[in-house]
Amino acid sequence: PAETACEHLRGRWGAAVAIERRPSVAARLHAAERALADPDPAVRDQAVREAAEIVQAAYREVVGG
Repeated sequence: PAETACEHLRGRWGAAVAIERRPSVAARLHAAERALADPDPAVRDQAVREAAEIVQAAYREVVGG
């Protein structure tokens, strides 16, 4: 079955909370977010991969899987 809007919101919010309650993980994510403004495309690509890894892991933690 498809995910409802409420379930989607809960997963996204839960992932954000899971990240922010771990200072070292939150710091990594915030550093990756800042690196998105870097003029070097390789730095930006790495930042996207890092952020995606962090967010996906947090989402899996919240919703399972």
